[in-house]
Amino acid sequence: MYRAGVLDGPGLQKGLHRAMAGLTEYMGTIFDNVKPDDQRQDGAEHQRDGYAEIVAGGPTFEQIRRLRAYTLRVTREQDLELSTAAIGWVYFEKLILKGYVVKDNRKLVAAVCLFLAMKINESRETIQRRFEVSEDSILDQEFSVFAELDFSLWVPCREFMPHLVRMFEAAGTHRTLSDYLGTSTFYAYQS
Repeated sequence: MYRAGVLDGPGLQKGLHRAMAGLTEYMGTIFDNVKPDDQRQDGAEHQRDGYAEIVAGGPTFEQIRRLRAYTLRVTREQDLELSTAAIGWVYFEKLILKGYVVKDNRKLVAAVCLFLAMKINESRETIQRRFEVSEDSILDQEFSVFAELDFSLWVPCREFMPHLVRMFEAAGTHRTLSDYLGTSTFYAYQS
């Protein structure tokens, strides 16, 4: 069963050379005096613990984070709903956990996931230029990704809302999530 944040949870992260804690209204990081390469390697090794079989040929956690930030930027530039990005990101994480995503196809698969999310959540043109992949590549991969998602594009709120909340905070476009969502009860969410 899929759990949002299993690959990159926003909670406490520890490594040999750092500790980061998110508190209610404060965030602090403590770094030991260590070489940047050692710190980077330690972080990558720590995050791979427990996910060796998934991560072996797949994208690194840093690549996943950068791609999520890029997906959010494309979403804003194309004036898409943040919920579309969150749904697309759920698809993408599910495919990573299945071992379908590798370093070489990560951008294409992310574009296809966002494309599929757009099909069910938006009425917009494709975004292939922004991910630097051809429209033909997206259309060629669309069915494969759809099949890997077990032909199910429905995502329950408990799966995409954590991503929506994180993307909302990163976007910084509205003061509160309630301002962005309005009075709709569809998105009623308890964290």
